[in-house]
Amino acid sequence: MANRPFIILVDDDKDFVDLYSTKLVASGFEVQGATNGQEGLNAFSVRKPDLLLLDIMMPGMNGIEVLSKIKADPSLKNLPVVLLTSLANTTSEGISIGGIDLKSAQKMSKVYFMKKDIDLAEFVSKLKEILAKNGK
Repeated sequence: MANRPFIILVDDDKDFVDLYSTKLVASGFEVQGATNGQEGLNAFSVRKPDLLLLDIMMPGMNGIEVLSKIKADPSLKNLPVVLLTSLANTTSEGISIGGIDLKSAQKMSKVYFMKKDIDLAEFVSKLKEILAKNGK
């Protein structure tokens, strides 16, 4: 198959990682899963993704801390990052350091998605849109 967009999916819920990795692979993406923030960052040393799907609320290094480290790295600061959350009030800090709401997205470098509201077709379409805007 042609060059498939590479996504790293970081979420402490292993079942969510397994389920969405399978769904995203079936939708034409290459996916590497990670079940904590440090494991996700370690994956970057092996291969830089085209897009990062990042849970916000995780034990240890949470998604906001991972996002802060990515924003501080000049080689990663423009990486598109979709923040995943189960709680709407957890997105404000992510937005303050570069995240924006999908509905009002003007630039597509950082966005968030409510896990409970994920419609696979819409989710895949939005990921493809983000990747296209970033030349992938």
